[in-house]
Amino acid sequence: MRKRFGLTLKIKIIFLLILLLGSSLAFFTSFSVNLFKKDKAAYIYETSLSTTETIQGRLDQYLAKTARDFQLIDNILSTSLSKDKKPIAHQVLLSNQESIIYSRDNVFLKNKKNIDSQRLTEEQLNDFRSLLKNDDLKAISKSSNGIEIKVLTSNNQTYFLLTNKRNRSALLINSSQILIPIEESKIYDSKLVSVKGNFSFPKSATNYDMGTISDILSTSSITKTVKESIFNGEKYLLSYSKLRSFDFYIISLIKHNKAFKAATFLSRKSLYFGIIVLASGIILGVFFSRSLTKPLESLYHQTLKVAAGDFEGKVVISSRDEIGSLSHSFNFMTSEILRYMTEMKEKVRLENEVAVAQLVQKSFFPPLTYDSKRIELSAFYTPASECGGDWFHVTNLTKKTIIIMADATGHGVPAALLTAAIYTAFNSLAELHKESLTSSRELLENINNIICTMETNLYLTSFVAIIDEETGEMVYSNASHMEPFLIHRSESKYTKADLIPIIDAKGPRLGHKRNSKFPENKIQLLSGDTMVILTDGVFESTNNEGQQYGQRSFIKSLCNHLEKPTIELQNSLISDLKDFCKDHPYDDDVTLMVVRDKS
Repeated sequence: MRKRFGLTLKIKIIFLLILLLGSSLAFFTSFSVNLFKKDKAAYIYETSLSTTETIQGRLDQYLAKTARDFQLIDNILSTSLSKDKKPIAHQVLLSNQESIIYSRDNVFLKNKKNIDSQRLTEEQLNDFRSLLKNDDLKAISKSSNGIEIKVLTSNNQTYFLLTNKRNRSALLINSSQILIPIEESKIYDSKLVSVKGNFSFPKSATNYDMGTISDILSTSSITKTVKESIFNGEKYLLSYSKLRSFDFYIISLIKHNKAFKAATFLSRKSLYFGIIVLASGIILGVFFSRSLTKPLESLYHQTLKVAAGDFEGKVVISSRDEIGSLSHSFNFMTSEILRYMTEMKEKVRLENEVAVAQLVQKSFFPPLTYDSKRIELSAFYTPASECGGDWFHVTNLTKKTIIIMADATGHGVPAALLTAAIYTAFNSLAELHKESLTSSRELLENINNIICTMETNLYLTSFVAIIDEETGEMVYSNASHMEPFLIHRSESKYTKADLIPIIDAKGPRLGHKRNSKFPENKIQLLSGDTMVILTDGVFESTNNEGQQYGQRSFIKSLCNHLEKPTIELQNSLISDLKDFCKDHPYDDDVTLMVVRDKS
């Protein structure tokens, strides 16, 4: 069943790219903008203070010069009030660009050039003259040498009045020279402010809270600095610098957002740049994830086909990276599965054929027990694989019991086919020579010639015994087979010495050479005699430690159980063998036959 997915790999990759790019850009933008703001803030603060100091320096220079001219005129006129001093004092007055009139006692000097340029009427001059002697005007500033500055207003024009109480003198000047440096800066709103904050010049469109400015100036012990202040609910950058000549401050104000306009602009541009980079990263991420996930999607769809049983499809390998290697491995896996399935089909076919062969081979064997007038027999047979190379047969022909034990080279299907050949050969001979089949030698020679005609290069060992049911005489021949054991009945405990191996009448293996000759021998069986015929698979059986059962263990087991009846003896011998091997499979076919004379 197809499993439902949550987020696809492509979405996860794009999300990861967005997260990484977004966080990186956010950090970079925040860091760079903050760094720029700090640097820009320092520059803005420095520029603001520098502008204020420049205005303060120029006004200091002008006001100091004007105060010196005022003092010089006072000094000139103080020495003598004679007429010859007035022209000199008048020349000093004329040298000051902003001076209008000077008054002291009964002396009244005019700067006609400035009066004309200001278009002052005689009536205004008389008003000024009367105001010059008015002590009710409050001073807004004072110099260290006692000169005070007062403010006069006429026809919306501001004039500054310098007074010296000690000399009862006064000098009226125009404000244009003061206004020039203040108004030169188009960015800052600069003003000349008294120390107590009760006066500011010039007036501006913005109505600043002079109380706040007064608090800042009166509470600060620093003569020049830059501060951030709030006016009318808006944040301003305020810089101020104190004049040296008079108790004035030059203040310069600019809106905070205007001062930091460049930083704000950079922040926005950085944000736009970040968005562009992020969008570019997303686009690149989509293309990159597509190139990464497309082979995986192809691989996924191919796995669905494999799950449905289609192993023919192949994944197109478009890269040489890990995904390409994975695709190659997948293609190799499907090819191997196809090959394995083909082999499995062939294996199943062979197994079916082997099962049929096994079923057929079982039909070659007689019952595991045999009981005649004289002979009692019990046999055990188990192949090492599906089909075995061991074969035994027992039958009764014309009052004779014929016993055959054969062991083909190896085991499996080829050996089983050879046992089929000897089975067929024996049955043919038994059918053709039923009455005359009394010689073990002739029986082996005929079987050998039949096997040699097959030209299989496979051989058999065999032991043949023909027992006369009346006399107990046993005629036997051995075609290189393992020697059987003959044990006469004994009333005492059986020992190894009681076991007589039948070692004579040995000839070549069956199928080795056509027309081979096999010797024959006779032996008389006595009542109670036991003969044990077996194949080499009994001795060669091993346990989990790789130890062989061997002849010694078998002889010991045989001696321990010889007094038992035939079937029990055979069962006991096989039981001891199984106890030794435990769960270890047999390395070769195991066949054992117990023959006993019960006469």
